[in-house]
Amino acid sequence: MTVLGIVLFFLGFLLAFAGGIWTLVLAFMDHVGWGVACFFIPFASWVFIFKKWHKKHVRQSFYVGISGLIMSILGGNITSTYTPKYMVNNPQSITLNPENNFSISLTPIETPSPSPATTADPFREAVNKAMKAAQMTQKAKGKEQWIAVATTWQEAITLMQTVPADSPNYPVAQQKAQEYQKNLAYAQNNTENK
Repeated sequence: MTVLGIVLFFLGFLLAFAGGIWTLVLAFMDHVGWGVACFFIPFASWVFIFKKWHKKHVRQSFYVGISGLIMSILGGNITSTYTPKYMVNNPQSITLNPENNFSISLTPIETPSPSPATTADPFREAVNKAMKAAQMTQKAKGKEQWIAVATTWQEAITLMQTVPADSPNYPVAQQKAQEYQKNLAYAQNNTENK
């Protein structure tokens, strides 16, 4: 679907461009004044088209340009509806370095449609909260923002601590809960200093 959208977008762009150039050439052929006006004032092209609508070539150039525009919009719409899903490849890849930057590695995944009977995954939710907190940390400036960062880190810690002991993610969750404590302390420290 994405390839079709890209192809439609570029073909539409080429058609719209060709229609615009064709209209410009027709304007110059009719009169140099029309050509110069259409070249420097885009609105003049529309005036030229509607004043010379009775000419077959003017109508054709208009139709080519409009069809190209419609194809580009359709292609762009098809392309923009495709959104890949990403998740953290390795929860241990979220780390805080001294410059206050987080490094997060993402990999695309295929997720089966969830059945209504499945319960929420606290580990995944905790990782998502940690990613959100990391992004917020990079942008936080005022006291209120640092309070929000600290709250989000606390939520991530709480979720990591609720991972069941029989989960394969349990050891990592316990380790991450301790690591997130450092980030929480950093955020709380900034709350007090701002």
